[in-house]
Amino acid sequence: MADVGTILFMTSKTLPTGVTTLDLIKTFAVICMILDHVGFYFFPEAPWFRVVGRLGGAPIWFFLVGYASSRDIPKTWMIGALALAVTDFALMGSVFSMNVLVTLIFLRLLIDPVMVFVMKSRYLFWLSAIILAFCFITTNMIVEYGTLAVLCGIFGYITKNRRKIERFTFFTKTDYKILSVVVLLSCSLLQSSAFGFSFAQSVAAFVALAGMTALLSQLKVETIPQITGTAKTAFLQFCGRQSLEIYVVHLLVFKIAFWGLFITGFYQ
Repeated sequence: MADVGTILFMTSKTLPTGVTTLDLIKTFAVICMILDHVGFYFFPEAPWFRVVGRLGGAPIWFFLVGYASSRDIPKTWMIGALALAVTDFALMGSVFSMNVLVTLIFLRLLIDPVMVFVMKSRYLFWLSAIILAFCFITTNMIVEYGTLAVLCGIFGYITKNRRKIERFTFFTKTDYKILSVVVLLSCSLLQSSAFGFSFAQSVAAFVALAGMTALLSQLKVETIPQITGTAKTAFLQFCGRQSLEIYVVHLLVFKIAFWGLFITGFYQ
Protein backbone atom coordinates (compact mmCIF):
# COMPACT_ATOMS: atom_id res chain seq x y z
CA MET A 1 0.00 0.00 0.00
CA ALA A 2 1.52 3.31 -1.05
CA ASP A 3 2.00 6.19 1.37
CA VAL A 4 -0.65 8.80 0.61
CA GLY A 5 1.98 11.48 1.11
CA THR A 6 3.73 10.28 -2.07
CA ILE A 7 0.59 10.21 -4.21
CA LEU A 8 0.39 13.91 -4.96
CA PHE A 9 3.27 16.28 -5.66
CA MET A 10 2.27 19.74 -4.42
CA THR A 11 3.18 22.67 -6.61
CA SER A 12 2.16 26.30 -6.84
CA LYS A 13 -0.61 26.82 -9.36
CA THR A 14 -0.24 28.61 -12.67
CA LEU A 15 -3.41 30.45 -13.67
CA PRO A 16 -4.72 29.88 -17.23
CA THR A 17 -5.66 32.79 -19.44
CA GLY A 18 -9.19 31.58 -20.15
CA VAL A 19 -12.19 31.10 -17.86
CA THR A 20 -12.06 27.77 -16.05
CA THR A 21 -14.57 25.57 -14.26
CA LEU A 22 -13.01 26.75 -10.99
CA ASP A 23 -13.72 30.36 -11.95
CA LEU A 24 -17.38 29.48 -12.49
CA ILE A 25 -17.73 27.58 -9.21
CA LYS A 26 -16.00 30.29 -7.21
CA THR A 27 -18.04 33.06 -8.84
CA PHE A 28 -21.22 31.22 -7.93
CA ALA A 29 -19.92 30.72 -4.39
CA VAL A 30 -19.02 34.42 -4.09
CA ILE A 31 -22.52 35.51 -5.12
CA CYS A 32 -24.14 33.10 -2.66
CA MET A 33 -21.73 34.20 0.07
CA ILE A 34 -22.55 37.89 -0.38
CA LEU A 35 -26.30 37.19 -0.34
CA ASP A 36 -25.78 35.15 2.83
CA HIS A 37 -24.03 38.05 4.55
CA VAL A 38 -26.59 40.57 3.32
CA GLY A 39 -29.18 38.50 5.15
CA PHE A 40 -27.05 38.08 8.27
CA TYR A 41 -26.19 41.75 8.73
CA PHE A 42 -29.17 43.59 7.29
CA PHE A 43 -32.16 41.22 7.04
CA PRO A 44 -31.92 38.81 9.99
CA GLU A 45 -35.68 38.31 9.84
CA ALA A 46 -35.32 36.72 6.37
CA PRO A 47 -33.54 33.36 6.93
CA TRP A 48 -33.80 32.35 3.27
CA PHE A 49 -30.75 34.52 2.62
CA ARG A 50 -28.85 32.15 4.92
CA VAL A 51 -30.23 29.11 3.07
CA VAL A 52 -28.79 30.50 -0.17
CA GLY A 53 -25.51 30.98 1.62
CA ARG A 54 -25.35 27.28 2.52
CA LEU A 55 -25.39 26.40 -1.20
CA GLY A 56 -22.35 28.50 -2.03
CA GLY A 57 -20.96 28.73 1.46
CA ALA A 58 -17.66 27.94 3.10
CA PRO A 59 -17.80 24.14 2.52
CA ILE A 60 -17.01 24.81 -1.15
CA TRP A 61 -13.86 26.69 -0.16
CA PHE A 62 -12.82 23.89 2.19
CA PHE A 63 -13.40 21.31 -0.55
CA LEU A 64 -11.26 23.37 -2.92
CA VAL A 65 -8.42 23.65 -0.38
CA GLY A 66 -8.27 19.85 -0.30
CA TYR A 67 -8.67 19.67 -4.07
CA ALA A 68 -5.93 22.23 -4.83
CA SER A 69 -2.37 21.31 -5.70
CA SER A 70 -0.91 24.35 -3.98
CA ARG A 71 -0.19 24.50 -0.26
CA ASP A 72 1.06 28.08 -0.29
CA ILE A 73 -0.37 30.47 2.32
CA PRO A 74 -0.76 33.81 0.50
CA LYS A 75 0.10 36.91 2.50
CA THR A 76 -3.31 38.30 1.56
CA TRP A 77 -4.94 35.47 3.53
CA MET A 78 -2.96 36.31 6.65
CA ILE A 79 -3.53 40.04 6.30
CA GLY A 80 -7.24 39.49 5.66
CA ALA A 81 -7.61 37.14 8.62
CA LEU A 82 -5.88 39.66 10.88
CA ALA A 83 -7.96 42.57 9.57
CA LEU A 84 -11.21 40.71 10.24
CA ALA A 85 -10.05 39.59 13.69
CA VAL A 86 -9.07 43.15 14.65
CA THR A 87 -12.41 44.47 13.37
CA ASP A 88 -14.34 41.83 15.32
CA PHE A 89 -12.42 42.67 18.48
CA ALA A 90 -12.91 46.41 18.02
CA LEU A 91 -16.64 46.11 17.33
CA MET A 92 -17.63 43.15 19.50
CA GLY A 93 -14.80 42.72 21.97
CA SER A 94 -14.04 39.16 20.85
CA VAL A 95 -12.36 37.33 17.98
CA PHE A 96 -14.22 34.03 18.53
CA SER A 97 -15.21 32.22 16.62
CA MET A 98 -12.25 33.11 14.40
CA ASN A 99 -13.10 33.92 10.80
CA VAL A 100 -13.13 31.54 7.85
CA LEU A 101 -9.75 32.71 6.59
CA VAL A 102 -8.17 31.39 9.79
CA THR A 103 -9.93 28.08 9.16
CA LEU A 104 -8.66 28.00 5.57
CA ILE A 105 -5.09 28.70 6.67
CA PHE A 106 -5.16 25.92 9.26
CA LEU A 107 -6.76 23.54 6.75
CA ARG A 108 -4.12 24.23 4.13
CA LEU A 109 -1.38 23.58 6.68
CA LEU A 110 -2.97 20.42 8.05
CA ILE A 111 -4.63 18.68 5.08
CA ASP A 112 -1.56 16.68 3.99
CA PRO A 113 -0.62 15.29 7.44
CA VAL A 114 -4.31 14.65 8.13
CA MET A 115 -4.58 12.60 4.94
CA VAL A 116 -1.47 10.59 5.79
CA PHE A 117 -2.99 9.82 9.20
CA VAL A 118 -6.55 8.89 8.16
CA MET A 119 -5.44 6.74 5.24
CA LYS A 120 -3.56 4.29 7.45
CA SER A 121 -6.63 2.01 7.54
CA ARG A 122 -10.32 1.94 6.69
CA TYR A 123 -11.23 1.74 10.36
CA LEU A 124 -9.16 4.82 11.21
CA PHE A 125 -10.57 6.72 8.22
CA TRP A 126 -14.22 6.25 9.14
CA LEU A 127 -13.61 6.75 12.84
CA SER A 128 -11.92 10.05 12.01
CA ALA A 129 -14.77 11.09 9.70
CA ILE A 130 -17.35 10.44 12.44
CA ILE A 131 -15.32 12.33 15.03
CA LEU A 132 -14.84 15.29 12.67
CA ALA A 133 -18.58 15.50 12.06
CA PHE A 134 -19.57 15.22 15.72
CA CYS A 135 -16.99 17.76 16.89
CA PHE A 136 -18.39 20.47 14.62
CA ILE A 137 -20.57 22.21 17.22
CA THR A 138 -17.75 22.51 19.76
CA THR A 139 -14.95 23.46 17.37
CA ASN A 140 -17.21 25.92 15.51
CA MET A 141 -17.06 28.10 18.63
CA ILE A 142 -13.29 28.41 18.19
CA VAL A 143 -12.94 28.76 14.41
CA GLU A 144 -15.78 29.04 11.94
CA TYR A 145 -16.95 25.60 10.76
CA GLY A 146 -14.37 23.86 12.95
CA THR A 147 -13.78 20.20 12.12
CA LEU A 148 -16.44 20.24 9.41
CA ALA A 149 -13.87 22.14 7.35
CA VAL A 150 -11.43 19.24 7.68
CA LEU A 151 -14.07 16.74 6.58
CA CYS A 152 -14.84 18.83 3.48
CA GLY A 153 -11.11 19.18 2.79
CA ILE A 154 -10.68 15.41 2.94
CA PHE A 155 -13.52 15.04 0.43
CA GLY A 156 -11.80 17.51 -1.90
CA TYR A 157 -8.41 15.81 -1.57
CA ILE A 158 -9.80 12.39 -2.35
CA THR A 159 -11.86 13.73 -5.26
CA LYS A 160 -8.74 15.25 -6.82
CA ASN A 161 -6.60 12.12 -6.32
CA ARG A 162 -9.36 9.52 -6.45
CA ARG A 163 -7.89 7.22 -9.10
CA LYS A 164 -4.48 7.00 -7.44
CA ILE A 165 -5.97 6.60 -3.97
CA GLU A 166 -8.31 3.81 -5.09
CA ARG A 167 -5.42 2.08 -6.83
CA PHE A 168 -2.83 2.26 -4.06
CA THR A 169 -4.88 2.25 -0.83
CA PHE A 170 -7.81 0.46 0.80
CA PHE A 171 -10.19 3.18 -0.42
CA THR A 172 -12.77 1.94 -2.96
CA LYS A 173 -15.51 3.42 -5.12
CA THR A 174 -18.01 2.37 -2.46
CA ASP A 175 -16.01 4.23 0.17
CA TYR A 176 -16.12 7.34 -2.00
CA LYS A 177 -19.90 7.14 -2.42
CA ILE A 178 -20.34 6.73 1.34
CA LEU A 179 -18.00 9.66 1.98
CA SER A 180 -20.06 11.83 -0.39
CA VAL A 181 -23.21 11.00 1.57
CA VAL A 182 -21.49 11.59 4.93
CA VAL A 183 -20.24 15.01 3.80
CA LEU A 184 -23.66 15.93 2.41
CA LEU A 185 -25.51 14.89 5.57
CA SER A 186 -22.95 16.55 7.82
CA CYS A 187 -23.02 19.86 5.95
CA SER A 188 -26.80 19.99 5.60
CA LEU A 189 -27.91 18.66 9.00
CA LEU A 190 -25.26 20.39 11.10
CA GLN A 191 -25.68 23.73 9.37
CA SER A 192 -29.47 23.54 9.48
CA SER A 193 -29.26 22.92 13.20
CA ALA A 194 -26.70 25.67 13.78
CA PHE A 195 -28.72 28.24 11.85
CA GLY A 196 -32.10 27.18 13.22
CA PHE A 197 -33.68 26.51 9.83
CA SER A 198 -37.31 25.48 9.53
CA PHE A 199 -38.21 22.11 7.99
CA ALA A 200 -38.81 23.68 4.55
CA GLN A 201 -35.54 25.61 4.72
CA SER A 202 -33.66 22.50 5.83
CA VAL A 203 -35.08 20.49 2.92
CA ALA A 204 -34.20 23.25 0.46
CA ALA A 205 -30.66 23.46 1.83
CA PHE A 206 -30.30 19.67 1.63
CA VAL A 207 -31.48 19.48 -1.99
CA ALA A 208 -29.23 22.36 -3.02
CA LEU A 209 -26.23 20.88 -1.22
CA ALA A 210 -26.93 17.48 -2.79
CA GLY A 211 -26.68 19.05 -6.22
CA MET A 212 -23.50 20.90 -5.29
CA THR A 213 -21.94 17.76 -3.79
CA ALA A 214 -22.69 15.82 -6.98
CA LEU A 215 -21.21 18.62 -9.07
CA LEU A 216 -18.05 18.85 -6.99
CA SER A 217 -17.57 15.07 -7.06
CA GLN A 218 -17.25 15.31 -10.86
CA LEU A 219 -15.05 18.42 -10.84
CA LYS A 220 -12.37 18.66 -13.48
CA VAL A 221 -10.35 21.83 -13.83
CA GLU A 222 -10.47 22.82 -17.47
CA THR A 223 -10.79 25.92 -19.60
CA ILE A 224 -14.24 26.70 -21.02
CA PRO A 225 -13.68 28.03 -24.57
CA GLN A 226 -17.37 28.78 -25.04
CA ILE A 227 -17.14 31.71 -22.63
CA THR A 228 -15.88 34.69 -24.56
CA GLY A 229 -16.05 38.45 -24.25
CA THR A 230 -13.67 40.71 -22.39
CA ALA A 231 -16.16 41.93 -19.76
CA LYS A 232 -17.59 38.49 -19.01
CA THR A 233 -14.16 36.89 -18.84
CA ALA A 234 -12.81 39.66 -16.61
CA PHE A 235 -15.78 39.40 -14.22
CA LEU A 236 -15.59 35.62 -13.87
CA GLN A 237 -11.83 35.61 -13.45
CA PHE A 238 -11.97 38.43 -10.91
CA CYS A 239 -14.59 36.64 -8.79
CA GLY A 240 -12.86 33.29 -9.19
CA ARG A 241 -9.30 34.38 -8.55
CA GLN A 242 -9.80 37.15 -5.99
CA SER A 243 -12.62 35.42 -4.16
CA LEU A 244 -11.01 35.54 -0.73
CA GLU A 245 -10.05 39.18 -1.17
CA ILE A 246 -13.70 39.84 -2.03
CA TYR A 247 -14.65 37.96 1.13
CA VAL A 248 -12.48 40.19 3.30
CA VAL A 249 -13.42 43.52 1.73
CA HIS A 250 -17.17 42.98 1.64
CA LEU A 251 -17.19 41.65 5.23
CA LEU A 252 -15.26 44.66 6.49
CA VAL A 253 -17.71 46.98 4.72
CA PHE A 254 -20.74 45.05 6.02
CA LYS A 255 -19.44 44.94 9.61
CA ILE A 256 -18.69 48.66 9.71
CA ALA A 257 -22.01 49.53 8.04
CA PHE A 258 -23.95 47.32 10.46
CA TRP A 259 -22.38 48.86 13.53
CA GLY A 260 -22.77 52.35 12.10
CA LEU A 261 -26.50 51.72 11.66
CA PHE A 262 -26.71 50.09 15.09
CA ILE A 263 -25.14 52.92 17.06
CA THR A 264 -27.29 55.49 15.26
CA GLY A 265 -30.40 53.63 16.40
CA PHE A 266 -31.46 52.37 12.97
CA TYR A 267 -32.29 48.89 14.30
CA GLN A 268 -34.26 50.08 17.33
